[in-house]
Formats: sequence, structure tokens, C-alpha cells
Amino acid sequence: AKGVGSSPENKELDLGDDDEAALARKDSKSRYLETGNEFLQRKGFTTCSADDDQCHRGNHVLPCVSECLPPSGTCKASIYDGVVDLTKDVTAGCDIVLYTTSLGYDVEELQLKAIFNDDDNEDDGYDLSICNVAFVPSGSQLVDLAITNVPQNAMEDIQSDEDKAAGKPVPKVSDLSKEEKLISLNGRILHRGWILVWVPDTMEGENANDMWLPKLTPGRLMHKDVRYALFVDEHFTVTPNIDDVQFLVSEMHRPALKERPFHKLDENGKKLKFVLPAEPERRAAILMNNIKQKKSKEEEAGDAEKITVYDAAKFMVYENGGDPSQSDPKPLKRQREFYERVTSFVNRDDLRSIAEPVHKYEMKHWVRSRWVVHDLKTEEGRQIRCDWFREHAQWGNPLDQLSFAHVMAVRDVERKFTRDEPDDRMRAQLPQEPEEIADIGDKQEWHRLIGPAESYDKKLDEISRIGRGEDDIDEEAEAAAASIEAVEEDQPGQLYARILSDKIMLICRKIWTENQKRIWKARQKKKEREDAQSLKQPPPNQ
Repeated sequence: AKGVGSSPENKELDLGDDDEAALARKDSKSRYLETGNEFLQRKGFTTCSADDDQCHRGNHVLPCVSECLPPSGTCKASIYDGVVDLTKDVTAGCDIVLYTTSLGYDVEELQLKAIFNDDDNEDDGYDLSICNVAFVPSGSQLVDLAITNVPQNAMEDIQSDEDKAAGKPVPKVSDLSKEEKLISLNGRILHRGWILVWVPDTMEGENANDMWLPKLTPGRLMHKDVRYALFVDEHFTVTPNIDDVQFLVSEMHRPALKERPFHKLDENGKKLKFVLPAEPERRAAILMNNIKQKKSKEEEAGDAEKITVYDAAKFMVYENGGDPSQSDPKPLKRQREFYERVTSFVNRDDLRSIAEPVHKYEMKHWVRSRWVVHDLKTEEGRQIRCDWFREHAQWGNPLDQLSFAHVMAVRDVERKFTRDEPDDRMRAQLPQEPEEIADIGDKQEWHRLIGPAESYDKKLDEISRIGRGEDDIDEEAEAAAASIEAVEEDQPGQLYARILSDKIMLICRKIWTENQKRIWKARQKKKEREDAQSLKQPPPNQ
């Protein structure tokens, strides 16, 4: 075990006959392999460098700013390291953060125009405050123009409280160099309704981690006050206004529903009566729109219940502005074919025991991700964001929707086994809901998520079955499990990933708008009564 250097061939060390855990794994011929870092650390050698891909093969190293890092482990630098404190300061006091990214090229102008809701306009009838943030390259033409056109009176607002308390004069814009402006004005300029946060070294393109981190796992970039983060793609046709943002966030929660009557006409015009069953309260950890089954402008959107992976990828290419008639790029083809093979291998029956539960791997959670709502206060939300980020960052193609479908398919199988749910054969024998009401309501849009303690306990059980007993689980794993259990106690019941359909969205938006009108009228009447009451009161004694 001598001479450990940077070359790959020197990273393999002798196991040593005195290592009982390693021998147990070796003797059992299990598939469990500790990571290279764990092995080197156990042997007392220098661990892998963060950018040493060969040493870290099979173990994806995440950015240090990611919310997906283990309690201790290797991480690597990213373009967001220098702005983390700034973004937390900018988003302090915000309940909802609407954000977008325009990175990897020389940005001249933001395509989206947001509505900035300042402190003087807080009485808008909503309880949740909104902040708008746009991440842009520090060397772009947009930033150059923004720092050039700063009026002098704005410098007074930008000056820190410490400098004001010390009596320091307000610096003149003309006296500041470009570097000083980039430092002092970052996160302080409002442009087209967005607070600009410029990120260094983002003009020549980004790596996969940097490109997808803000969209898929924004937790560490936000202040702890932030409850919801709403990402909107820079090429989205419409910028969500205040009502849009509040509506989408409201769709993260749906109150319980009681039994209610339902009437429907059959094909002969006969009136059918049903009683819709009661449904529990539901809360989403993540919210997106379902896929639009369309491959060209001339084509009508389809409504097939089952979509092949191949067709879904074509729909996604069109949604992202590509040409579905062209051959898939190699990274996309590699990812798509891998998922197709997963379906073939996992669902095959020729080697399956008749006593084994049948839980099929099904890619059916097809989404559009031009906008995504994240709940930043739930552990389930963080876990699904991290699963999505880890899966997608390793493929190198822009279709994060495809990665999400795979992640949800895997999590579905994991949940069914962990909770010992009825398998496919048993569910086929259960009473089925009448076809006439099977698609009524939004119950098909809510997809159950496994709890954080459940998934972690399952992983520990798997480790114990491959030669590592309870005494071999290290203190760090026990501490991590304890922290997850503590978080679980503070969580509500079952959480979901919600994939909102266009049909239900229109219905819910109409209902939500009517409710907001009633709420606004009630508040206005209350304010009028309070004002009238104050006029009747005698003036206070002088």
C-alpha cells in the first residue's frame, strides 16, 4: 500500500487480512463496494482530489453549494460559491422566490419581465411575499450596462449600515472602478423587475453541475425564510405575474374533500349518478406541468394514457425548442436507451420467483419543466430534488424531464417494497373504480413520495444484509439517521409530487380567482368598518 500517487493504477491498495469488514464483503461476494474515498480514508491515505474523475469513478462528486452533500464527504467548487451569502441576503424576508437563469453566453437583455412587488405595495391581498431574482454572467453586456447607468442617489440605498454608522461619505459612481462596481452593486440592481445576481466565469458555457444546480436543487442558494422557490425558464413565453405565482404556490396544497354527489350523462344521454369518495388532504413537495404530447406546430396535442420513452423524448425535444425529426444527440440517445433497457430487465418474468412481489418499473411521470415549484421546508422535497439532480447531472443533455421520469419510477418501486404495498397481481384483483369517474378530479396528479426515514432505514437494512452487522455501522451513519428521524417528526403526513394537467389547472385557476375576489371584498369591508369606527371615536385628551 505504498506510493499512492495521482495515477489511476496506484489508487488500488491491498485490502489487508486484518480488515474484517472487507473480508466479509469479499467472502460473501456481495455487490456492495465502498467508495474510493471511504477505502482510502479507512487505510489512512490521502483521499481523492475533488476533480479526479478516475479516482471518483462510480461516485458522482457534487458541488459544495449543493444541498445534496452527505454529512461529510468530498465536494467540488462551483461558480455559485462566491454568491451564496449574497443570494441568501437578497432573499431574506421572502416567502416565495421567483427566479430564472441566463448563463453560459453573453446576455444582452432578459427576455422575461417580472413584476416587482416592493415594500410600499405589500397590501395586495396576499399573505406570502415574493422576490424576483435573475442569475446572469458577470462579464455580460447586460451587467456592463446595468453598472454604468446607476444614478448617484441610488448609492445611498446601497451603502451598508456599518458605513453609515461610521459616518463614511457615500461613494460617487464615477469614482468606482469596474471591479468595485461589480462587487458593491451585485444583488442591488433591479432590471425589468428582477434583482440581478451576476455570477463569475459563466460566459464560456457551464458544466452539468453548474448548469442544473439552481433549477433542480436551489435550497442552499436561498435564505432560510424562503418557503417556496419557483423556477421559470428564461425562454418561457410568459413571465408569471403576482397572481400566477400565488396561484401556483396555492396548488401545492389541497384540503381534504368530503363525499360528494356527481352527475354525468352517458353516450345515450342518460343521467348517471355517482358518489365520489372522500379524499385526504394533500401537500406537494414539488409541482410541475404534465407533458404536452406534441411534436410540431401543426400537430394537435395528443392525450394517450401510455407513452413510450422514445415518444416522450421527442415531445421533450420539441418543448425545449429542438427538432424532433432529427436524430437524437449521443448523450440523449445513450440515456433513453439505458432507461428502455431498465424496463426490459427489471420487468422480465422468466427468472422471477412466483413468491416474489411484482412491482414493475414504469416510466409514466412525464412533465414539462419550463417552470418548477419547490417546497424548501420539507425533507421529502430536498430528497427528490437531490435524486433528480444526481441523476440528471451525469448524462449531459438538456432534457431534465427524462431524468425526472426515471427518478420517480425508481422511487415508486422503492416505496412499494418498503411499505409492503399490494403488488401488481394483487392490485389487479382489487375492486376497481367505475370507469365513468376514474378520471374525475385531481387524484391522478398526486404521486406519493417515500418519507425520509423510510428510505434511509431501507439503505441501512441493505448494508446489514451484505456482511455488515449493526456494530459495523459507523457513528456518522447513526447520527445521520437520528437527524432524519428528528426532521420526520416535524413533517406533516404523506407528501406528494404533483404533476398538474392543463385541464385541472384551468379549473383550479377559475375557482382560485373567485375565492381571491371574495377574500379581497371581505378585507375591503373590514377595512371600511375599521375606518368608520375610528372616525366615531373621540379624539384623545391632550
